[in-house]
Amino acid sequence: MKTHLRRHDLEAGLYLLVEMTLGKLPWEGTPPDMMGSAKRSAITSQSLFSKCPPQYATLYTIVSCLGDNDKIDYGQLYSKLEDAWKSTGVGDIAAAYDWEAHMKPLEEQ
Repeated sequence: MKTHLRRHDLEAGLYLLVEMTLGKLPWEGTPPDMMGSAKRSAITSQSLFSKCPPQYATLYTIVSCLGDNDKIDYGQLYSKLEDAWKSTGVGDIAAAYDWEAHMKPLEEQ
């Protein structure tokens, strides 16, 4: 039985980012019996990240190199994500979302 590692959660998060960025993953629609090889092919050829901010590939390299017992530098990962957001023109990531600007505090409702 394989051990579940934090690295696996981080990899899944990166796949989610790619899917949100591109609208789909390269292996979407692949038959289940070919899914593993399709994922490996997309990742090793770097086609997974080819239309994404370059920081995504850097994040994947950092995450995939983590050993089972390595301490994860979440500050480094966050910094790379912030760089990716800035490179795409996203403003201040700490700013309120557009819908939050129009919300009334609960005590006023």
